[in-house]
Amino acid sequence: QDFSGSTDIEWIQNAVDWVNSAGGGLLIISSDYVKEQFLIASSVIHKSDVWIILDNVEIKLKDGVHDNLFRAAGVIVNEDDPFGLCSDLKVTSNIKLIGTGYSKVSGADVAYYSDIPAKTGARYWIGDEYGWRGTGLVYDGAQDFEIANFKLQNAKNWGTEFGYGAKNGYIHDIEIYQPNKNGDGIHFTYGASYMRVHNIFGYVVDDGLALVSSDDSLKYSTSNEPAD
Repeated sequence: QDFSGSTDIEWIQNAVDWVNSAGGGLLIISSDYVKEQFLIASSVIHKSDVWIILDNVEIKLKDGVHDNLFRAAGVIVNEDDPFGLCSDLKVTSNIKLIGTGYSKVSGADVAYYSDIPAKTGARYWIGDEYGWRGTGLVYDGAQDFEIANFKLQNAKNWGTEFGYGAKNGYIHDIEIYQPNKNGDGIHFTYGASYMRVHNIFGYVVDDGLALVSSDDSLKYSTSNEPAD
């Protein structure tokens, strides 16, 4: 199957979309057949029933881009306010993101630079005050998933986010390097449940493992409060 595109993110996303449309299966992104580093200008949208294998490759965000590295497809961005609250959140299920060899998922070397939301002057967007799009892996609403066996580094907010109905996850064997402000490692937020975590190691400047107390009845709502 030809997954050609004019950019790395188009190539990867075309492949993810095709596997999903075919009913699901394995997608192997391998340095043996393509190249060792993929520079992406937007998040890889991870769709249900797609098991992504990173075979000794690096997926890296381009300089000056403020976005996640991987995001569950059910997290729907509000196109009128792309850095604000999502417009909707749906379940994404039966997904895997697994590394082999020494695979890496890396934030940009140079952060996005712009006026901050308060309009008090341009600066680099580093830290959780600049919102969820700076988090490396966003799997809110994901169910029955596994994420494992790669190095996650240099996200401009938290390393990961799992919440708002996310459940039955297994996160393991991940090396984390988070040197930036609010650089959490594994972050479970409102409504995450039934998670298993094993062998997470590395360096963070904030919480290595953050657990927000809640239960799985909490769901995402655009009012930023639990829905009834």
